[in-house]
This record gives sequence, structure tokens and C-alpha cells, in this order.
Amino acid sequence: MESQETSANLVAVTIRAVHPAGYGIGQTETGARLSFRGTLPGEMVMTRAAHAETAERAGKLLLDSDEIIELKNPSPDRVVPPCPYFGECGGCSLQHWSLNAAADFKRERIVQALAKAGFHDAPVAPTIAIAPGLRRRMDLAVKREGAVVKLGLHVQGSSNVVDLSSCLALEPALTALFDPLRACLRGISAFRQNASVIANRVESGIDILLRLDGPVTADDRKRLANFARDAGVMRIALGHGMVRGKPAPAEILVNNGAVFTVFDGTQIALPPGAFLQPSREGETAIRAEVVAALSAQKLPARPVVSELYAGNGTLSFGIGKVARVRAYEGDETASAAINRAASGGQINAQCRDLTRQPLQKTDFAGSCAIVLDPPFDGAGLQIPPIAQSDVTVVIYVSCNPLAMTRDLTLLANAGFTVARAAPIDQFPWTTEIEAVITLVRAKRARDKRAG
Repeated sequence: MESQETSANLVAVTIRAVHPAGYGIGQTETGARLSFRGTLPGEMVMTRAAHAETAERAGKLLLDSDEIIELKNPSPDRVVPPCPYFGECGGCSLQHWSLNAAADFKRERIVQALAKAGFHDAPVAPTIAIAPGLRRRMDLAVKREGAVVKLGLHVQGSSNVVDLSSCLALEPALTALFDPLRACLRGISAFRQNASVIANRVESGIDILLRLDGPVTADDRKRLANFARDAGVMRIALGHGMVRGKPAPAEILVNNGAVFTVFDGTQIALPPGAFLQPSREGETAIRAEVVAALSAQKLPARPVVSELYAGNGTLSFGIGKVARVRAYEGDETASAAINRAASGGQINAQCRDLTRQPLQKTDFAGSCAIVLDPPFDGAGLQIPPIAQSDVTVVIYVSCNPLAMTRDLTLLANAGFTVARAAPIDQFPWTTEIEAVITLVRAKRARDKRAG
């Protein structure tokens, strides 16, 4: 960036780290802490001295990319962002950082999260990186502005929508829907001002869940049916918000055949808008880590595993190949689908809201291991009964290092150690990272705690 500012008006800020939100954090020679989007460790930002003085007086971190007057010492890991929407679209924050360097940063997030939980020097494997362009799930906002319909992601820190014609993170089959879907929604009377679209590309085809802000008419249904036929969409459903804290049953508007996916060789029917791991490759990596972790333990002759937050069975059918599975899931439709696909075999799923009715330590009697894949906010009240149980193996699948630290601190205090941690990066160009954490404790430590 060129500057007409005099050197007396400027101050240097050295970027020391990247914040989990994606911006660079830096410090002046006098100790003022500032942060700037689009910056990387080791780089130097020249900013207005008055801006740095404001940060120093405030005694807190100030974020203002507009105050970058000049960028010096560009990082050797800096790359040209490949997406034309980068910097405006809120979907990706790290396209200016090489994928290898970002993978190392994400691994370090897991290292630090475990250390804060009490697991210092935990064995953390190299990051398993999933390539861009493999996302099979999209969640887009739609906004009507006069005669214009915008479909895409929100602008960073705003309710405005970036109108996308492409997305390098998604599978091409999903980005191919952008233009025809935008054209279809333009003529939908039930879409008045704001809508959202969730689309999953699964083995049977594309499944769409719409949320609209008006009543659906017969003409709307016809338009959607024509769109689905022309675009090769299997199903379109209409979401109806939440009832008693849970999603209300969706209304099927268009149905062109069964919607299903395959988990470890087992076909399972999916409800509209079903939660799936963002990529097949990431799903496979997570399941492989979980199964390998179980197989590495000294399991009893007829092992039983308690699986919590089972979802639609993403991990259940892999675990079912090495143990009997007691699966717990809060969504009744999802748990019923698991049982139908399992056909009374190794897997039995129960509908139970673990947020409101967590399992107690006695519920784990007979289980040799617990596998849990909690939501973004973590397992919360479910963790203390796990810590108090007699189970000596816990496999925790995390999608949020902050929640992971909070949950695993209790397990560290209960005598668990980390046998292996495997970071899995399904979100290239973002700071998001998942991990499979295998925790074990000796029977001696458990008995001491119980006494």
C-alpha cells in the first residue's frame, strides 16, 4: 500500500500471531496491541500513531484493517487469494496464507487447547488436510433487495449478503445450483425479503431445505418442482423453525426419490437438512481415527461402546464393526433412521436430548468406552457423569477447541491422559479445525478417585 503519511505520523506494528477469528495480532514497541485482517505472523504493519495511541490508552486489542497504511516484510507463506470474493465474503478468512502454514497453525490450536485443559506435551499428530472444493454441504443466505435477489454468504461482520456466482470451497455440483436457484427464488412469492438454503449433496443426489418468510402458494410449489426437475434435485423441503427447542418437522414440497447416504457401507435414509460432516473425505478420516483408536485398546471379548450425539449414524456403523453400540441422539427422526438401517444388529439407538437429560454414570455400566461428538458448544453437563463413570477410554471428537478445553479439563482432573490427538482440517482457508482426541486412564487411577 502506498502512503502519503509522514514517517512521524506512523508507527510499526509487528504481527506476532493469528487470532482464531482469522486476523493477525500485533504489538508496537510501546506495548500497544492491535490487530489487522489479512496479516500474518512476522509481517510489519505501518499504521497511524494516533491509532496505536488509542489502543494503548484503551488497554485492549483494537481491530481495524482500514488503518493499514503500509505492509512491510510480507510473510514467505503469503499467497495470492484464489477467490475473487475474498476479503468481502465472510466464508473464508485465510486464503492469503499457504495451506501448509495454515495446517500447522491449526495443529497448534489443538496443542494449546489440550495444554490449557491440563494435557501438556500431548501427542498431537500432523494435521490431516482435506483439499478445497470438496465441501458437500452449503448453508446460504438469500436476500431480496428490490428486483435483485442476492444468494451467498454474509459480508464479514454484517447482515449484508455477498451475491456469489462461484465458491471454491464447494463441490462443483453445488455451485452449479447458484444461478438456477437464484432465478427460481426470484419468482417465489413466499420469499419476501429473507430466506436461507441448506443443500447436501449425498449419494442419492442433492437435498435442499428452504426457510422462507411467507406462506407457500400452489404456484410456488410448481416453480420449485420445475427447478428440481431441471437441476436434478432429489428433494426440496420447507423448514418451520423451532418447537420446544428442537427443529419442527419439515414439510416436503418436492420429492423425486429417496434421499440417502452411505456410512461405512450401510445405506441410511436422511431427514431434510440432515447434519453431515462437510466432506466425505473428512467424514472418512474422522471415522477411521475413531475406529483405529478403539481397535488399539485392549477391549473385552464382547465390547460395548456408548456413543453420544450420534447424529444420523456417521460414526455408529464404523464403531459397530468392532463393538456393540449404544447410540444416543436427541433427534427422534435421526435415531429412528439409525435403527432402521441397523436392522437389530450391533447398533441400538435411543432418542435422548443429552443437553436436557444427560446420561448418568450408571448409564455407562457395561461400556468399555465412550465416543462422543458433541455440538459446537461442547458436551457441557454430560462431562461430569463421564468423569465419574468407570469407563477408562473416551474418544472425544471436537469441532471447537475452546469447548474442547472446557470439557477435557474435567477429564484431566479425573485421571485421564491423552493417548493420541489427530487434527482434521475440513475447512481449508478458515481457522476452523476438528480433532479426534483419545483419552485413557488406568484402572488404578480410577479406583483411587472412587475411594
